[in-house]
Amino acid sequence: MNSIYDWSIRFILAFQQIGEWLLLPMLFFSFAGTEQFFLLFLPALYWCVDTTLGLRMSLILSSASA
Repeated sequence: MNSIYDWSIRFILAFQQIGEWLLLPMLFFSFAGTEQFFLLFLPALYWCVDTTLGLRMSLILSSASA
């Protein structure tokens, strides 16, 4: 059982040392789950891409956040 823990600790340490270049993508995906993202994304989707898709996404978001 200790070999599994040792392997997992080595894996986590190696993943943490990959580099600073992953910081920006991780920050983007963290921002993608916030209210501010949806307040910017949904109007852009509604006005620029497709009205029906924007309405559907807003209904899905409002029903899922309850």
